[in-house]
Amino acid sequence: MHAIKATWTNGQILPLEPVDWPEGSELLVEPAASAGKTGMNESDWPDDSESVAAWTAAVAQEWEDDLSDSRQDIYTLADGEPVRET
Repeated sequence: MHAIKATWTNGQILPLEPVDWPEGSELLVEPAASAGKTGMNESDWPDDSESVAAWTAAVAQEWEDDLSDSRQDIYTLADGEPVRET
């Protein structure tokens, strides 16, 4: 058996493609993530000084972690040439 897409219409689950499941098959049904709003709108972001400071510190730490890992270096600062071939 394989997963399919379906819609909820007038109190019924309507498959969007044919199914060949045995009669009486038990199903697990849960709504798919909505294609609508994902994440936060800019107006939803907290903009008080404590929240801004926490965000700034988190970004700085992430960048520090990334930039201090020499395995991620692909160019030298001196010449911009690749350090290793890909």
